[in-house]
Amino acid sequence: MNLEPRTYVVKWFVPSARNFDRDTTQVIKGLLAIGIVLHHLALHTHTGYPLEFFVYLGRPIVTMFFFISGYGLLSSVMRQGIRYFDTFLSKRFGSLLKPYLVCIVIYQIFSYCIGEFPLSLHQIGQDLRVGNTHSFFPSWFVPVILYLYFSFFVSFHFLSRKTGSGIAVCILLSLVYVAFTKELMNWEM
Repeated sequence: MNLEPRTYVVKWFVPSARNFDRDTTQVIKGLLAIGIVLHHLALHTHTGYPLEFFVYLGRPIVTMFFFISGYGLLSSVMRQGIRYFDTFLSKRFGSLLKPYLVCIVIYQIFSYCIGEFPLSLHQIGQDLRVGNTHSFFPSWFVPVILYLYFSFFVSFHFLSRKTGSGIAVCILLSLVYVAFTKELMNWEM
């Protein structure tokens, strides 16, 4: 009988690994995305209960979203092995950058229509590179997730094929990014 506490925690939350498959995590991530939309609505509308409840849930929801995404990445690597990385960067970066750039263009056109000056392509590129939110308000998310994808790729493809070591390197690279954004970019946590 396995008496490790983590076994009981995992069994309590996830009775079977099959119950936490890709379809299930996609549904959970969809619900979390709706939670983030409600969080942003609560921040900007001040309508009171029940929406007010979501004002305080932004960070926990984003944390859960990132955790489940990382769990999915790690599960895929463990299931498929090194071949998982054959198209990893092109699929991940392409699926994020294309719609993101379309949103920036739409946002810039809208800004121009309401009398605000749109930013130059140089400024938009610089914002994307460092994670500023001038070009498109929720733009912090895209540079962060791209960095996390890249650090995952480097951690497991180049540096370590062992799960524990790969996770440790990924956490270290994430902490470096947090330190960079907090100190050099003056981001609030």
